[in-house]
Amino acid sequence: MKLKHKISTILVEDEPWARDLMSGYINEIPELKLNAAIGDGYKALKIIQSEKFDLLFLDINLPNLSGIEVLKKIKIKPYTIFTTVSKENALDAFELGAIDYLVKPIEKKRFNKAVERAMIFLRSNKKDKEPEYSKQKEENQFSESLFINLQREYGLTYQEASICVKIFEGLTREELTSHFNIMPATLKHHLKYIFSKTIDIENKNCYKKQGKLQMLTTFLFKMREN
Repeated sequence: MKLKHKISTILVEDEPWARDLMSGYINEIPELKLNAAIGDGYKALKIIQSEKFDLLFLDINLPNLSGIEVLKKIKIKPYTIFTTVSKENALDAFELGAIDYLVKPIEKKRFNKAVERAMIFLRSNKKDKEPEYSKQKEENQFSESLFINLQREYGLTYQEASICVKIFEGLTREELTSHFNIMPATLKHHLKYIFSKTIDIENKNCYKKQGKLQMLTTFLFKMREN
């Protein structure tokens, strides 16, 4: 399913050559719209807090605020792809919910692959067509509110909240790995953080006799009842 609307994109990169290169890559992808290209961490934070973007390309080494600091300060985060000269911050990036991590110099093929991955998440959460039945519409509306509440109330990242929505909608472990194009070990890593932010912190002892995926599903349906 194609997205009806262009993906609003912001590029934060302080090196002019890299900014020009990635701006060119972005402008060649019909689904993307480059709304802003900024070279300063503090200025980037201000614009991201005042405007809504679907996709963020974020360098780590920036003037005034690093990319990691910028992302930590954003409450509702765009889908984020980090761009950097080193792999040393990759773990911090993924823990903050980054969906990919590109090491400069970035080849066009690798850049496009990261964009394709981002679009998987965007397709799963954008309502691109009107449901035919009111029940389906109600389910879609709850999925959207669940996605937002999990971020605001429990601090889940975009990716973690997206996984929870798909679990609520009935996807199995195998279907989740296929849908998000991730390895089983990566899914296990995400589920560990989801549990620590939701069920573990809520101390839901009544779920303890269930399997982990069942526990999470029960918790998500309980959120609906509340």
